[in-house]
Order: sequence, then C-alpha cells, then structure tokens
Amino acid sequence: MEITIAAGSTLTLVAGPDRVTLKTLAETTVHAAGAVEDSAGARVPVMGSSEALAVGPGTVDVPTSQGVVSLRARVVTDGAGMSLHLGTAAPVTQRRQEVRGDVELPLSVTIPASADDATPRVVSGRTRNISAGGLLATLDLNTAGSVRPGMVVPVLVSWPEGEPLQVQLQVIEVANFTLRGSFVGVEHRQTERIARLVFAKERERLAARRRQAEQRSVTVPGRTRSW
Repeated sequence: MEITIAAGSTLTLVAGPDRVTLKTLAETTVHAAGAVEDSAGARVPVMGSSEALAVGPGTVDVPTSQGVVSLRARVVTDGAGMSLHLGTAAPVTQRRQEVRGDVELPLSVTIPASADDATPRVVSGRTRNISAGGLLATLDLNTAGSVRPGMVVPVLVSWPEGEPLQVQLQVIEVANFTLRGSFVGVEHRQTERIARLVFAKERERLAARRRQAEQRSVTVPGRTRSW
C-alpha cells in the first residue's frame, strides 16, 4: 500500500505525553514497508514549533482511504530548516476501524480563505456516516476546487441533544459534493459522545427491524402465518 502525504498536510507528532503539530512543505509517498520516495529521501520538510526537535522519536498519524495509519517519525534539522524523518525500516501499522454508523446530521464546514477568495466560506451539508475517527458528508456546494486532501477544516455538527459537535477534520477525499475526512485532536469525551450516538442509532434500527418482522408475522392457532 502506498500512502501519499500531500504538501500542506497537518500532522501531529506524538512522543510519550508530548504532542507537536507540524505542516508538511512537500508531497511525500510512503510505501507499506516504510520506504519513502521524495526529493528529500527519508526527510520531509515541515514547519512548526521548534519544540518538535526536543520531543525525540515518536509517531505521526496519517489519514488514508483505508483508515488512519501510524508511522514512526522524528523531527530533525539540517540548518536550513526542520524536516520530519520517516524511518525507512519503520513498520507501518493500521489502527482498527472505529464503529461507523449511518447517521444523518446537519453540519457546516468552514472553507479557509485562499488566493482566489480572501474570505472564508461556510458550506452546509449533512453527514452520511460518522465514527469516533471521522465522517463522510454530502455538502450543498461543490468544494472540489477549494478543498484538497491533507487540508484541515473546522466542522460544526448539529447534535440531537446538547451542544453541537465542534471538531477539526483532516480531508482524506473530496469529490464533487462529497467530503470525507478524519478528526484531528478530538478529545476523549467527544469520541465517547459520537460512539454513544452511533450505538443508540444502531439499537433503534434493530428495534425497528424487529417490529417490522412482528407486523409481517401473524400467529393463528396451530400455525404462524407470514404475510
């Protein structure tokens, strides 16, 4: 499997209790075996806090179409700037997919300002499914020209009860009116909130199926008749 990290992607280096946010300055392709192919060899130029140099080796999570993949990483400097060193011998492990539910909720996505549009735009839409790790949504406008994989956009999801869910979404795929991404820096209480909703909706669907099955089946003396 090849993993492409787009230029401008936001990555979080995690080393023990330390977390440092970085932005990539060049596109990189990582193979499943851990080899990296780009102009900088195994080093990807990044921009971020100099604290990243002190945290030592850790991991970065990269969103892909197959899920979130963790890669071993370390930030180094060559005098010209910081680079994210992805070890060529580092194994790539894919995290188990979180439980995903087909839940439709209103949402809004803030599209950041660009060279063509100096004003951020808010685009409405609805989720098609959601999990503790990310979501798939259909938007009211085609954002394929202004949103690209690797970008991080603020998302506000209306919730059935309580306050809306405010999260940062790293874009995995954008096509016409469809947007798919993984959550960045989501808090544990937020993931628990999402999981509770997904399981509640699944229980509702199962209960509805049982009621439909009972309505189609009428018991009469000596036999059960199904309509």
